[in-house]
Amino acid sequence: QLNDTWPVSSCSSIESGGKRKPLHYMARRFYAPVAVMARPEIVKGVSDMTKGKILAVNDTAESVSGEILIEYWTYEGKVAAAETKSVVLAPDSSTKVGEFDNSTGNGQRQATFLVLTLKTKHGVYQNDWHFGSYKDKALARANIRQTVRRSETQGPLVEVSTDRPAFFVWVESIGAVAPTDDNAFVLLPGRPRVLRLAPGVDADTLQVRHLAECFR
Repeated sequence: QLNDTWPVSSCSSIESGGKRKPLHYMARRFYAPVAVMARPEIVKGVSDMTKGKILAVNDTAESVSGEILIEYWTYEGKVAAAETKSVVLAPDSSTKVGEFDNSTGNGQRQATFLVLTLKTKHGVYQNDWHFGSYKDKALARANIRQTVRRSETQGPLVEVSTDRPAFFVWVESIGAVAPTDDNAFVLLPGRPRVLRLAPGVDADTLQVRHLAECFR
């Protein structure tokens, strides 16, 4: 289902008034022809969220080569561990490019989440994985900043940055169905995102929210 025909909670990605829901942006990522993801182990029919395989998918008809960056981030915004390796993905394939295991180790390692970044000449693909439910994690109260830029080729841009990891970052403007070219993303300290504003959207009207603001 693409859109709602009237106001309702549903599985669509577009509201009845035309506004994009988070699913609309996330589907672009999980249906991308090249992607990276974590797959947990299945033990007696139950997913073990703490360990599993890291897979890179290439749904194109050509070989894709690049570099995979595997990082363990703390919820306060520090990189606890990191590994980089070169990968070659065959056409129309799913390739194991690494493993993850958070079931053992010191306390710092236990309070981390996984960030996977696949860099190729065609683009950069990112995904994250949490060792359990969001509700059980000590999500930080991130402070997100907005900085407006001007580009002669791309038009008005807004840069968003944060002091702590922020999840499902949502940028909106009243009356705009899709104020920016991307949304519902993970924002990490030291790695700002630059978003292109839709025509007619005033950067001063933008509001930015994230998951940790949804509860006390």
